[in-house]
Amino acid sequence: MTYWPVLLMLAVAGVLRTANAGVLEDFVGLQVGSFSSEAQAKQDARYDAITWHVAEIWAGDDPAERWLYTESWMPEASAPYMQRVTRLRAEADGTISARRYTIPEAARFVGAWQDSAALAALKPGELTELPGCDIVIVRAGIGRFEGSTTGSGCWATSSSWAPRSAPGPCATSCWPAWS
Repeated sequence: MTYWPVLLMLAVAGVLRTANAGVLEDFVGLQVGSFSSEAQAKQDARYDAITWHVAEIWAGDDPAERWLYTESWMPEASAPYMQRVTRLRAEADGTISARRYTIPEAARFVGAWQDSAALAALKPGELTELPGCDIVIVRAGIGRFEGSTTGSGCWATSSSWAPRSAPGPCATSCWPAWS
C-alpha cells in the first residue's frame, strides 16, 4: 500500500490553509483598531455616530482562527451599548466565517479593548452564540471584503452585511454590522 497520494493531499491542504490564513490576516488587519461613523452620520441622518473599538484576543496556535473583542459606543455614553466576541475562521474555499457571541456579565470587561489581557479570564466556552448570525466574508479586492449573514434569523443585524473596505469597519458604509 502506498501512502504518497495521501501525503500529497495533506501537503496541498496545508498550503491552502496557509494561503487562506493570509486572507484572514489581511481581514483582521483592517478590523483591529478604533473607528467612528461620525462622518457618515453627518452626511446621512439614518445613521448615528458610533465608535467601535476592536481588539484581537486569545492568540492561539492555529493561524486559520482568530478572535476579536468589540465594544460599540454611542457618543457621550457611560458604557458601550454592545460588547461582542467574534470567532473568525479561514475556510478551505477561501472565505472567512465569522461567528458572533455575547459575553456573560459583559460590563466587567468594559475597556478591555485597551488591554486584551483583561479578557484572559474569559474562556470561549463561557460565550453564548448569537443564533443565525454567522457571516460568510469574501475578499472583494485589495483591502476590501464583503459578506452576509447565512440566513435571516439574526436579530442583531440586517440580512446582509454592508461592504467594508480599508481602513476599518466604516470606510464605505456602516449598517448594523457584525461587531
